[in-house]
Formats: sequence, C-alpha cells, structure tokens
Amino acid sequence: MMQWNRREWLQTLLALLGAGRAEAERPPQRSIAYRADAVILLLGIPIFSRAGVGGGYAEARFQGDADGMSEFLRFAGCSWPERAHGLDRAGYIEENVQLRNGAVVSADYIGLMTSSTEETAEQARRALGPGKSDLSFTAIQGRSLPGVRESASAIFGYPRGSGERDWRDLLGTARRQLGSASKRVSGNAEGPAGATMPTFLYCVRHAIESREPRLRQTFVYGDRQMGLDTEKTADPHMIRELGADGPVIKLTGAVHKRKEDPPAIFRLWCEAANPVPLRIDYQPRSFLRLSFVRDAQSGGIRSLPAADPSTH
Repeated sequence: MMQWNRREWLQTLLALLGAGRAEAERPPQRSIAYRADAVILLLGIPIFSRAGVGGGYAEARFQGDADGMSEFLRFAGCSWPERAHGLDRAGYIEENVQLRNGAVVSADYIGLMTSSTEETAEQARRALGPGKSDLSFTAIQGRSLPGVRESASAIFGYPRGSGERDWRDLLGTARRQLGSASKRVSGNAEGPAGATMPTFLYCVRHAIESREPRLRQTFVYGDRQMGLDTEKTADPHMIRELGADGPVIKLTGAVHKRKEDPPAIFRLWCEAANPVPLRIDYQPRSFLRLSFVRDAQSGGIRSLPAADPSTH
C-alpha cells in the first residue's frame, strides 16, 4: 500500500480546498507553453515514444466589471513535421464566455482541426512522410444563447506547414470560410439554474475550480449537446515531476458525444491556484497517446494572434 507522509497529506488537503477558491482570487491572465510528446501503443502497451514532436499553448483570461465576468479560454496544439516523420497535424479551440451572477449568459467559440482518416496504426504509418497536397481542415464556429444555439462549419484546404506555422493566417482563413458558410439554428436546452448552455473549455475550467470532486455537465458543440463527466483528486507525487509551485490536482474527464460511441478520455494536471493545466494527456486513437507538458524552452506556438473581441 502506498504510504504518504505528513507533507503529502497537507498538500492533498490544500489542493482540494484551493480548488474551490472564489473567482475574485483568480489571476487576470495565465498562459502556458507546452512540449508535445507522443507514445505509440500496441494493445495498450507502449512500444515507442518520442519527446518534442510538437508544441502547444493554453491561455485563460478573466475580466470583471459591474455587468458581470468575461472569460477567454483557448488551446492550440500542433505537430512539427520535421520531428514527427513528416506528419502535419494541428488543432485549435477558443471560447469567449460572458457570465452574470455566476451564470453563463452567452458563449461564443471557434475551433479547427486537421482532417485525418487514420483509424489504425498501419494507416497512420502510411500517412507519414512529406505530403505533396494541401492539408484539409475542418472548422466550426458557434454561439450559445438562452434557449437557442447557432453554429456553422466549413472544410477548406491549406498549405502544409512546419514548426513555424503562420497561425494568424490559418485562423484568418478559417474565419473567412466560416463567414460565408450557412448557419444552423436550433433550440438549446437550458443549463444549470436556467443559465445558457456552456461550452467545453468553460466546463473543464469549472470542474477544475469546483469544490465537488465529481461533476456531470452538458455542453454545446456545433448542433449537438454533449456530456462531460469529470473526477478530481489531489496528486502530490506530480509536484516535483511537473515543477509545480504548489499542490497539484489531477482531473480525469470523459466526453460523451453519442450514446453508441465510447467516451473520449483525457487527463490533466494543474496547480490548485491556476486553471491552466501543467500537463494534458489525450489518446485520440487506440494506438496513439499525446502528452502536452509545460516547457518554456520549447517555445510552444509563437504566432498565435492576440484575442480580438470584434471576431466574436
């Protein structure tokens, strides 16, 4: 049985108590640059790993005034083809959430991801190497309001990049494509206590800061409502590994898209006083596990544009 000393017990207690701190105690802005590591799995057993195959960046900004609180949340991640055997993949999600009296009033979001069809390790192997054609991206933009949700999606081609991809141009291209796409409007179930249905990153942030160790939430993405189940525990043994300045919380999440599909599982670790994770683990395929680990030396993603409220 694992034995914890007094210090570890104290760190555990501080982590659980700190997770429910008041909103007023949040720093106005936090951001973290990541190094992306990859592990290849065979029947769930790691058979190959490589560090630094890509980079990532996460940011959380909070601003309050007499009318309420606004939250800007985003995450970006990409591979570096020169470090990933030519594999060129990228993903981005951004949310702007408005709250009043602690309840969501409106939520705007935009996301994009490289379109890929690899479902097996063999298909992924054939996708390696420098490609000659443009990449295909799928983009989505939406808004959640009381009783209604709006969304639009687009698929577009974009030149292959490298570790220095021009994210400003990529996101600008996505916004232009979405601007001319047809909009879908449908009814939106109300969130907790009659509030507007929230979005994914907001639900993750809420789970991190909640005093409840387990939460079941529903969020909007496109024209669908999805479920998010989370379980939170203190993880004092990760303090040293992650170079944390204080107690560390581990959050395990399961995203439920459709009843017939298995949930998508992710894990993240963060300091109790910081909603931006120090590490994110995600397994997008049965044969691949990705880890985004805080690493200021990696440079993360350098060309992300600053938030522009006029785009929401």
